[in-house]
Formats: sequence, structure tokens, C-alpha cells
Amino acid sequence: MTLASSHAELKHDATPSTQHAAAPFTENQKELLFPDEEKARFTNFLLEDNKEEGGERHPGAVAMQGIKNKAGRPFVSDSLDDDINEPNRKTDMDENELVPSLVVTAELVQPDEEQASSLFAPGGNIWEKKVQEEVETRLQNLTVAEVVTKDEQSGMKRRKMMFCLLFTLIVVVSCIVAGVVVAGRDDSSSMQQERGSSPQDEFENMGQKQERLWNELKSQLNRTNSDVDFKPFEEPSSPQSLALEWLLNDTITLTENSVTQKVLDRYALAVLYFSTDGPNWINSSSFLTEDDICTWNTGVPTSQEELDNWWKIGVYCQGNDEGLQLALNQGGVTGTLPWELSLLSNFVSLQANTNALVGTIPPELALMNSLQELILCNNSLTGTIPTSLGQLTELQWLNVGQNMLTGTIPTELGLLTKLQSLDVYFNTLTGTVPPELGNLSTLRLLGLYNSSLTGTFPTQLTSLTSVEYLYVDSNMLTGTLPTELGHLTALIEFHSYNNFLTGTIVTQMGRWTDLQQLVVFNNFLTGTLPTELGELIDLQLLYVDRNKLTGPLPTELGRMTVLQELSVYNNSLTGTLPTELGQLINLQYLDVDNNKLIGPLPTELGRLTDLVVLFMVNNFLTGTLPTEMDQMVSLENLVLSNNLFTGTVPSMLADNLGSNFSFDGNNFTNGK
Repeated sequence: MTLASSHAELKHDATPSTQHAAAPFTENQKELLFPDEEKARFTNFLLEDNKEEGGERHPGAVAMQGIKNKAGRPFVSDSLDDDINEPNRKTDMDENELVPSLVVTAELVQPDEEQASSLFAPGGNIWEKKVQEEVETRLQNLTVAEVVTKDEQSGMKRRKMMFCLLFTLIVVVSCIVAGVVVAGRDDSSSMQQERGSSPQDEFENMGQKQERLWNELKSQLNRTNSDVDFKPFEEPSSPQSLALEWLLNDTITLTENSVTQKVLDRYALAVLYFSTDGPNWINSSSFLTEDDICTWNTGVPTSQEELDNWWKIGVYCQGNDEGLQLALNQGGVTGTLPWELSLLSNFVSLQANTNALVGTIPPELALMNSLQELILCNNSLTGTIPTSLGQLTELQWLNVGQNMLTGTIPTELGLLTKLQSLDVYFNTLTGTVPPELGNLSTLRLLGLYNSSLTGTFPTQLTSLTSVEYLYVDSNMLTGTLPTELGHLTALIEFHSYNNFLTGTIVTQMGRWTDLQQLVVFNNFLTGTLPTELGELIDLQLLYVDRNKLTGPLPTELGRMTVLQELSVYNNSLTGTLPTELGQLINLQYLDVDNNKLIGPLPTELGRLTDLVVLFMVNNFLTGTLPTEMDQMVSLENLVLSNNLFTGTVPSMLADNLGSNFSFDGNNFTNGK
């Protein structure tokens, strides 16, 4: 037997060229011209002028000299035997400062007579090679534009003089322009502040900005103050690494001067995307674009046609007051939920039901202090329900049902005083129903079914005077139903079936005047059906089967004129079928199998024109079938086996039923 309705749900630089700089040297002096981009690089190789006490340089040394730096220090070797291989000497020159000269001279310091004879003697080209060797050592990473001999120096000197005159003119003009710029500096500074940029930002290159943003982001990701927090970034394919790579190339991120909340939001959503196989969501085309995150969604339909083909996926921002919502329901989402979701600001709703999520529920979600909805049902989540969720004091909807969660229901959930709906159904939980849940004074739905819970029905739950839907079915609850249940006057549905409950169906249930479903089958309840149930005039489902009830069916049941399903089978009910059952004109399902009912069928049953199923097997019913049963035009399944009926089966009734009936074990004369 299957219930007609299910449990309710509340809605709601390029590297420069590295040609060898040295050309063959056949003279004892050469001058090398460098392109503009090399002159700054060359200044980094300038060494102090190391002279003897008399002010003369060591004979035989190779002198390589460019325009001096601020300290007036040329590039000069120390001695004949020096390899000039000390590039680490400081020059006191800023590495970005450009020198105005493009010329460097390499020459052999004047030797003494003995050395000179060797220098120019046959085979004296060893000294020439020395000059070439030293220049090659020093300038091997500089690009040489031109090599000229000493004979060409005179023309070069004239060009130097012209260059110096031109340079002087440029300096004078620059000073005039600088005065004008300084005069307008205050105005330009204020304009830069309005634009949110600074001169430093203008000169900050991409790599520097990325490194700075990453260093700032680290402080937000350091949860445990240990290296463990950054382990994911050691794996290039981790969701965190992929998200960081995307973030540091994201246009909107790079327009920010620091790691703002906007940047954190984008990073957190990027981690979610890569953690849950975003490319294979049902619709993820709007995610990780260079637009505001509020556009990362499938939009809102504007017509019925669009609504028929629309699936709500993505980030929705309903304004500052309503906050950010993330909708991933039935979105083909797999993988795990990342803790980085807790970095989102003003995050009010996370809906990801009916997906293939695995792993645990991140306890860090408790940091989302503005969260109002957390819907994770119908997934494959494991682990326990985090006790930290008790910190979500704004939470109104919590559904972690139909997962593979274990452990107990945290007592801390009793702190969620704004909670309206709590669902933990279809998990493998242990322990009892926490009495602290009785503190949830605004609760409207409590779904604890199919969760392997033990213990008794807590009387504290009878304090939930606002609860409308209370499901504790399919557990291992014992004990009796407390009479205080009568306080729950707002109840619409009450399910406690498939437990080990004893005692009676309390008469106080008659106060549930708004009740539509009363389902308590398959327990060990005793006593009679309370006549007070007749007060439940809005009741649609009444299932009390598979208990140990005795006594007659109350005639007051006839007042339930909107009742659609009535099942009392497998009890020990006695007496006759009340004629008042004929007043249940909306009844579609009636099952009184396996009781001890006697007497004839009331002719008033013929009024049940909406009845589809009628089961009366294994009773002691007698008499003939009323001809009025021919009026039961909706009847599709009639089973009257193992009673004491006599006479004939109404012909029209038999024709309408076809083969969907069973009258075996009776005394009908027409063989039916």
C-alpha cells in the first residue's frame, strides 16, 4: 500500500637578445656603441676606479670605461692579472637610472718599457687577446650595435659634443616643463584619488600586482595559522590553484587596488566552480565571466514559454537587503562543497539539492552569519551534521535530508531560534531526538523520518506550537504518544508510522482541527479509535492500520466529508460498518481487511461515487451486496474474499469491474 501523498516541503619581458658582445680586437683600444635598451644594463657593471697611491692605474690592466655614475666611478680593472670577474660590486646607482652616454671604451693601461717590448714584440698579440678577453667577460650579455677602432674616434668625439649640446637643451626644456607639472600636481593628485589609483599603481606591472594580491589573499585563507592551509596550492590542478590562476588574470580583480570583498566573492565562487566540475553543470556558461557575479546565472524568465524551458542555475543578487543567492538545484553538480564558500559576503541562500555532491558538509559554513537557507538534500554527503551550524542564528531553512550522514542530531540546532524548516530525513543517524529541538518556537516543519533514531517521543516537541508538519516516521521510537500533543493545534500533517510506539491514539488529537493527514500505521497502538477524531473535518488521509486497535469504527467518522483515504486493516476492530460512511462522498480508498467486522454492507455505500478501491477481505460480513453498489462508477478494484456474503453480484457492478475483483470464499449463487 502506498500513500497518496508524500511528505510536505515548505516553498519559499621579454628576455633581451644575448649575442656575444665582443668582436675580434686587433688594436689596443676599441669603443663599443650600445643600443638604448642596453645602456641601463651596462651601468650595473661599473666598478670602482682602483688606483695606486700616486693616482696611476696599474700598468698592463685593461681599462673599460663608460660614462660615470653619480659617484663618478668608471669601469676599470684592478691590474694586469685581474680577470675583472667581480660583478657583485656596488655602484650606488639606481637600477632604473639611465645614463646619457651610449659609449664605452676598452683599452690597455700604458705599460712600462719592459712590458711594452713584449706587447709589440712578435707574438705580443697575447696582450691584444687580453683586451678582447676582458671585454668579452664583461660585456658578454650586452648587445653590441657597432664596433669602431681608435682611428674613428675623432668623428665620434664630434658626435659626442653635439649630443652633449642637445642633452643640455633637453635638460633646460625639461626643467621648464617640470615647473608647470608641479604647479598642477595638487589637482592631478585629487583626480587620481577619485579614480582610486595612485602614481605607484601606474608603474606597478602585472606581475607585481598579481604577487601583491596573492600575498593579501593569503591572510584571508589562513584558517589554522599553519602551512596546511596552503597545501592545496602545491597541486597545480587543485580547485584552489585553478581558481587562483583565474583570479589573478581576471579583469575585474586586477582593477581592484587590494583584495576587496568583491575579489573574495569571485575567488570563492571560482573555487566552487572547479570543486564541483563546473564545466559539466547543466548550464554553467555564465560562470567565471569578466562581468559582475550577479550576472552569473541563467536569468529570469519573462514569459510562460521561457518559464517552461528555464532552469534556475547560478548566482542571483536580489539587492543589498535580500543578499546573494546561489541556486544549483538539479544542476548536474558533482564533487565536494569547498569551505571557501564561507568567504562570500551577505550570502543568504545556498540551494544545491538533487545533485551528486560527496564529501562532508564544511563546518566553516557556520561563518556565513547572514545565511538563511541551506538546502543540500538528495546528494551523497557523508560525515556528521556539523555542530557549528548552531551558530547560524539567521538560518530559517535547513535541509540535509537523503544523504549518507551519520552521527547524532546536534543539540546545538536548538539554538536556531529563527528556524522554520528542519529536515534530516533519510540518513543513517543514531541517538535520540534532541529535546533541545523543542526550543525552535518558530518551526513549521520538522522532518526526522527514516533516520534510525531511537528513544521516546520527546515531550519537549509538544512546545512547538507553530509546527504544521511533523514527521518522525520510520525510526525506532518507543514509548507512548504524549497527551501534550494536543497543544500542537497548528498541525496539518502528523506522521509517526513504522515505529515501536505503544499506548493509545490520544483523544487530544481531536484538537488538531486543521489536520489533513494522520498517519500512525505499523506500530503497537492499542485501544479504540477516539470519537474525537470526528472533529477533524479537514482530514484527507487517515491511516491507522497494522496496530492492535479494538472496538467499532466510530460513527463520528462520517463527519470527515473531505476524507479521501481511510485504512484500518490488520487490527481487531469489531461491530458493523457505520452507515455514516456513506457521507464520505470524497472517499477514494477504503481498506478494512483483516478485522472482525460483522453484518451487512450499508446501502449508503452506493453514494461513494468517487471510490476507486474497496478492500474488505477476512472479516465476517454477511448478507447480499446492495444493488446501490451499481452507482459506484469509479470503482476499479473490489476485493471481498473470505466473508459470508450470499446472493448474487450486481450485474452492472461485475461488468464495470471486468477482472479486477475477487469474491472467493463467499456463498454467491452466480458463481462470482
